[in-house]
Amino acid sequence: MRKFVIPSVLNLCLLIFLPGFAPVIQAQSNDLVYLEYYIDTDPGEGNGIPVAFTQGTPVDLNFQVDVTGYDVGFHFLCFRSKDSEGNWSITNCMKIYVDEEPVSVIPTPIITYLEYFIDIDPGEGNGNSVPLGQGIIIDENFSVDVSGIDIGFHQICFRTKDNNGKWSLTNVFNIYVDEEPVVVLPDRNLIAGEFFIDTDPGYGNGTPFSINPAPLIDEIIQITDVSGLDAGEHYLHFRVMDESGKWSHNNYVKFFMLDLKAWLEGPYDSLVHQMSTVLNTNNLLPLNQPYSSQPGAAWYYNGAEHVSSIPATDIIDWILIETRDASTAANAGSGTVDERQAAFVKKDGGIVGLDGVSYPVFLETVNQKLFVVLYHRNHLGIMTASEVLQTGTGSYTYDFSTGPLQVYGGSLGHKKIETGVWGMASGDGDANGQVGNPDKNDVWSLQAGSLGYLAGDFSMDSQVNNTDKNDKWAPNSGKGSQIPH
Repeated sequence: MRKFVIPSVLNLCLLIFLPGFAPVIQAQSNDLVYLEYYIDTDPGEGNGIPVAFTQGTPVDLNFQVDVTGYDVGFHFLCFRSKDSEGNWSITNCMKIYVDEEPVSVIPTPIITYLEYFIDIDPGEGNGNSVPLGQGIIIDENFSVDVSGIDIGFHQICFRTKDNNGKWSLTNVFNIYVDEEPVVVLPDRNLIAGEFFIDTDPGYGNGTPFSINPAPLIDEIIQITDVSGLDAGEHYLHFRVMDESGKWSHNNYVKFFMLDLKAWLEGPYDSLVHQMSTVLNTNNLLPLNQPYSSQPGAAWYYNGAEHVSSIPATDIIDWILIETRDASTAANAGSGTVDERQAAFVKKDGGIVGLDGVSYPVFLETVNQKLFVVLYHRNHLGIMTASEVLQTGTGSYTYDFSTGPLQVYGGSLGHKKIETGVWGMASGDGDANGQVGNPDKNDVWSLQAGSLGYLAGDFSMDSQVNNTDKNDKWAPNSGKGSQIPH
């Protein structure tokens, strides 16, 4: 059995917010609670071989890897961890060699010698020795003498020897030798930061964010403008500068934006082929997302999305978007949900973020296939019938409105509202995913004659009246959402 040391070097924590979602990048404060590994083929997060360890931050341990059944030769051993917030680390991989000899458990050797060299290997035992405290695991700081080394990139290599005389593999890192002499400096405060999306404008030319000077930082970055970005995948990059003017390497977060279109039957006007903005015009739309108002609803969502004012006159209402990651539409049940966020739907069916202009933003990486669910407070929810694919230009685009086969379950869960136009069926006043007598008796009847932003207003014209019951609820009675549970 082979033993591997898993270091946990955690020294930067940034919380990053984009419109419509709140991704968290954590590398300092959360305990590591789970560790797993796999060889060669990734079985997916949570499906690797777990490693027992004491939870905490950082984690430094040995564990044995079972290579029974693997062919003799080189393989890749990969491992990753999950913290107490449920966030997974990057997957780290190293090359290992499986030998013909049977694997046996031997006492853990003691590391007794450490040496390094630059560029040219002088042979084992002939490098620059480093004084160290002997042990099963070593953690040493040492200065490297680069006098006489040309300015430019070089490779620093180091290896260890144990008390059995066995040498480790040689580890190699790229370094850059500058004109200035190399000195050991104390930890320097980070004093500035900047971010950019996709294209690097050069150091100092990104969008700045303020930080409290310190060797380690834990900051919230509020990114308010993603307008103008195409639907599809993007990369948010960020970096920090220390008090000596040195910039860090770039760190990045991958995100994607969805271009979605859907009609709501209730406010749709077949004369002008768009939806009514009456609720917006009459200042009845709430400034806080409305999907946290009904805990028993099929769409219940306790998100914090809010605006100071409705951002555009062509917005008709709030809508809830949900992404699911599954192998097929039939398998895209509630257990496959990745992210949820409240957004706005416009009179032309377009769905936009809280700025009223940009596409909604999502952070979670899709491992299998992307399916999208839409919920409305008094219409039946729908899900894409097939995965949402990237187009030739890299955008994620899906139009629910062109026919019954655009929605999972077809016409059972979708509604034809005029020739060639399909939309979300109205009448689900109690938001249980079915249009039935409770929607009429327990919702519409109690609100009949009232004005406002009401669940019984199935036509979304601000009034609860017979039009809602006769023209919207009655034709849809018995219809149900086909979203997989």
